[in-house]
Amino acid sequence: LLPNHVTALRVLTASLSLAGRAEAAAKAWDAYRQLDPDTRISTLSKRLAIAHAPTVAKFAEGLRLVGMPE
Repeated sequence: LLPNHVTALRVLTASLSLAGRAEAAAKAWDAYRQLDPDTRISTLSKRLAIAHAPTVAKFAEGLRLVGMPE
């Protein structure tokens, strides 16, 4: 994992969160926020290279679980 790669941290955070690994997801979320403190669920679809709405929704669910603001 590239420690300062925002996209990698975003995917890691959502994946860990959806897998129920709350402690690891929280650590990844903290690292992510250091690099992108203004991130929001509402702007997520503009940042993702995914056009499939159900996939974006699932990804957003993982990030909501860890505390990403709307």
